[in-house]
This record gives sequence, C-alpha cells and structure tokens, in this order.
Amino acid sequence: MDIDRSIADPEGYRSFLTVPVSRKGYSGVGVFVRKSNQKDSDYVKRALTVVKVEEGITGTLTLKPAKRSYRESYELPEFQNLCIGGYPELSDPDTCKKIDSEGRCVIVELNFDLVVISVYCPANSMRTEEGEAFRITFLKCLLERADNLAKMGKHVVIMGDINVSLDLIDNDETIKTGLHEKILTWDEDSAKFEEINKKYVLEFKKSTEPRSLLNDYTYDTTGMISKEDKLLHDVVREFTGRRLKMYTVWNTLLNSRSLNIGSRIDLILATDKLAACVKAADIWPSIFGSDHCPIFTDFDIQKIADDSKTDSYEQFKSKNNHFDASRFYNLHIGKSIDFFFSSKKKSVPIKQQQSPEKQSQSSSSTVSSSQENSQQSSTKRKASKIV
Repeated sequence: MDIDRSIADPEGYRSFLTVPVSRKGYSGVGVFVRKSNQKDSDYVKRALTVVKVEEGITGTLTLKPAKRSYRESYELPEFQNLCIGGYPELSDPDTCKKIDSEGRCVIVELNFDLVVISVYCPANSMRTEEGEAFRITFLKCLLERADNLAKMGKHVVIMGDINVSLDLIDNDETIKTGLHEKILTWDEDSAKFEEINKKYVLEFKKSTEPRSLLNDYTYDTTGMISKEDKLLHDVVREFTGRRLKMYTVWNTLLNSRSLNIGSRIDLILATDKLAACVKAADIWPSIFGSDHCPIFTDFDIQKIADDSKTDSYEQFKSKNNHFDASRFYNLHIGKSIDFFFSSKKKSVPIKQQQSPEKQSQSSSSTVSSSQENSQQSSTKRKASKIV
C-alpha cells in the first residue's frame, strides 16, 4: 500500500511515527493525538496538549535539534525541555541501538504529567535463542522506563502489541492443549474454570520469562494472589472482568478469527491514579483490517488535572514538536513516508486525504482524555490514538 500523507498525517490530528532503520517495512508505531477545537472544554484542550515526544525506549537515538542522543541531551539545560527522561540502565550501547532501531516505540508526554508509551514488542516468532534474548531485553527496558517515569511523578500508560498473554484465559492454544491432554477441566463460567484449574492458572503466569516479567510489574486480576504493590494495572481486563475468549489477535491463515481461537496480547497498562480514572474499556473484535483488533480505554483525568502541580498548556499549546511526522519526514513538502518503508520504491505523491476511520490497516489502541469522542480508532502499523 502507499503510505502517504493522508495516513501518516491525518487531518485533525498530530501524528508521531517511528519506522525501522534497517528492516524497512517490517514494523512501525504511530501515535495520533487529536487537535483540540472550539467545542472542547478548557480541561480537554489542556489535557490534549503535547509537551514532549521521543522515539525509542532507551534514549540512544538522536535528538535532531541537539545532534546528540536523548540521554545526552537530557543532561544539557538547553535541551532538557525536549527530553522526557527516566531512561533505563543498559551497559551495552549496541543493544540499546538495536532495541530502538526497529521502529517499535513512541513516547508522548502530555500535559498534567501524563506519559503515553506506545509500543510494538518483539514476538520471537522464529523461537531462536537470540530472538528470545532480544525480546526479554526489550521488555525489561520498557518496564524499567515506565517504572523510572512513575518514580519521577509521571502518570504512565503503556499501550500496544505487548506480545505477551498475562493469564491462562488469555491464551486459547494453551487452554485447548490442556483440555486435550486432560490437564485442564472446562467450564463456561470463567470464575469456575479458573477455580477448578487454579494450579495451572497460577503456573501459567510464570510459564515463560517474558510472561513472568510482565506479571511481576502488573497487578493480578485472578483474585488468587494476595494483593501486592505493583506498577501497572491491566485496565481493560480490570474493567471487563474475567470474560472468557476476549482475544485480540488470531491466526488469519487458519481462519481462526471466525472461530475466535486466538490470544489477548494487545494491552493497555496504566499506573494507579490513571487506572482509577477509567470510565470505559474493551476490545473491538468487530473491526477488521488486520489479524489484530483494536482495543480502547476511556480515561476521565479531571481529578488528575485538578490535582496537578504542572500545567504546560500556555507554553506548548501552539508549539510544534521536532518529531511531528509532517516535518520529521518532510511530508509538508509532498514527500511520502512510504520512502522510509522501502529502499526500492520511490516516494509517491500526496493523495486526497481520508478520515482516520477509513485507514484501518493493523492493530490499534485508543485512549481518550475524557468521555468525549471515545468511540474512534485509527491504525498505522501499530497505532495509538489519543482523543
């Protein structure tokens, strides 16, 4: 497909996109933040204010205005207002560069100390030792970055394709295998199913290193583990309850979607105060266009805004960001972002713009700052939409 300006920079949104440096066309993440309008309340206008944006998790990519890495720039007073901070500790610079070279993360800081981390985590589909090591390192960096930001007083949301199922009821293949081998006992009531199979429900949480790692940072939702202080809430699961077969991805080659044989690996994870603001959350399996379906959470952050000691609206309401897709990829002069996905294809001309609702090409996550305008989705590779 032609990835032109109508997709990369849709009308009415600020778009921030990352694409792979080496494996062109393989991956990519986008965050679309709705531009406020005259119909919005003062609170919504302030909540939608973009303060800072970064590409990547580790801070090793170059901040173009500074001509040095985000990590280095953060230590310099003249560039600190362009950097979000909270960088993970990694001793190997080459690993850092590899983590951020595949177009897998965009971090947006909004007003009121809200930080949205939009990711496409590695899956290790080939099941190699090297791939698994990379997957685990990526996840460790992601969770450490979120933890560091929370310690700085930020309200953090991680959203996107995490490529990890947290619980047994999130993985149809494991359930079917267990039933076939007579290890598990089926019951259509989720509470009864989990209670009957309690041993395996708890074992599943630690069954792989990535799953164990993610569960170490995420509050339990089974009710089988005594409550411990964790960093993140699985807000979609907390809001919808222990619903069975709530899957977000399917093997389309096997026509698994029509049978709803899949897994739930697309997540929205939020820190405490944000999790307390959830007004609606669910998956949208009826929206097609990918092997994934979109997910959404509607946060009403009025209380966070009222309690916030930071209001950057006046400083940033009319300020362009260096990472705005239109200028970062020179879309404003007619260039197409398709150029960055293929070294062979030439840039294509800008086409007539479409609305974001007509652009469903892959999985998406949606988060809204209030109950206004929550029922929307937009996608571009792995995309997140803030409305």
